Amino acid sequence: MNTNPAKQARKRSIVATLLYIEGGIVLSLGAWVAIMGITHEDRELPPLMGVLGFTVLGGFGLVACGRAFA
Repeated sequence: MNTNPAKQARKRSIVATLLYIEGGIVLSLGAWVAIMGITHEDRELPPLMGVLGFTVLGGFGLVACGRAFA
């Protein structure tokens, strides 16, 4: 097993960056869904709120994982 701290720190940095990027993408998609859901005529509020809740929790969860992993 490779226990070189420099290589492990580099890998952790890459993983944390990817988690931040994925969290940002999920949050931006959630914002897009919110805007599209509010501006269009045919909308049902409970499913929209469920989707938005999952995107907010998922996006912030990914950002928190990236922060904890770094």
